[in-house]
Amino acid sequence: MQPNGRMKAVAGRSNKISVLIIVAVCILLGTALLWGRSRLHSKNAEYNAQEAQIKESIAAQEERSEQLDKYERYVKSDEFAEKTAREKFGLVGEDEYAVKAGN
Repeated sequence: MQPNGRMKAVAGRSNKISVLIIVAVCILLGTALLWGRSRLHSKNAEYNAQEAQIKESIAAQEERSEQLDKYERYVKSDEFAEKTAREKFGLVGEDEYAVKAGN
């Protein structure tokens, strides 16, 4: 039994519909991939900006930490103790004399 013309026409339409569906699915997938790629690039740019900001913050905090370490060493020194005693309590060294101006 050979297929008649009508069966060939139905089979031909069926193939065309299948091809159209496959093409539509490919277009949808391509669009979805491009959209996802675009989102990834924008997220990457945001993360790069955050990374730069965090690195700046870290550098500033490291500098502040160095300043505090330096100040801590100064506070523990005899120079600081002597300066503070002179300013707050008016103390003088063993070989010095205190002179006050009169009004």
